[in-house]
Amino acid sequence: MSSSVVNAPNRSHAFTAALFQELARSGVKDVCLCPGSRSTPLAVAVVNTPELRCWTHIDERAAAFFALGLAKAGRAPVALVCTSGTAAANFLPAVVEAHHSDVPLLLLTADRPPELRAWGAGQTIDQLHLYGRHVRWFAEVAVPEPGGDALRYARALACRAVAESVGAPAGPCASHWSRVGCPVTCHEICGSETHSPRRAGANAPTPRSPRASGSRSRTPSRLWRRS
Repeated sequence: MSSSVVNAPNRSHAFTAALFQELARSGVKDVCLCPGSRSTPLAVAVVNTPELRCWTHIDERAAAFFALGLAKAGRAPVALVCTSGTAAANFLPAVVEAHHSDVPLLLLTADRPPELRAWGAGQTIDQLHLYGRHVRWFAEVAVPEPGGDALRYARALACRAVAESVGAPAGPCASHWSRVGCPVTCHEICGSETHSPRRAGANAPTPRSPRASGSRSRTPSRLWRRS
């Protein structure tokens, strides 16, 4: 087993490291990476896989068409990684072209976990089956768990994605990562409830509100919320 998997700081990093190692073994040479907070474990795994060439792009639409060109020129699948929200939607034009021209692309899109969806949070959209019939195969990735079974699942997922993308006909495949941005829980970090931030700061002085200190409140009379 690779040292990047063995020495991973948590289960998300171990899971993603195993997946990208298997992608490299399956013939993937290039990954186009669009930085974002939710996709951080995916980005770290790409950078720590020396067999992969990492191409960093700020704009997701440009990254997707760049990947499309790489896949056409190299006659091999190219992976695309992005964070949640409209970032994944910007892949769609290139995905449609890849679908109609039989070009293999591997889309790895991060998302918020189910309990954080449909609450009006910014940059949150319905990403399930975002690309519709324009992908050859779609998978919603399970929650990364510690242990060998999860690592075998990660490697099997990588092999399946590559096989589906280069099949007859070739084309794009998508994997949806709703838990990769939440690698550990507070309990795993703190060890027990006695070390929670709330209890640790129980003796800290209570900050005075602006109204209590005699200053004028800056709270707006209306709360504007983005849909």
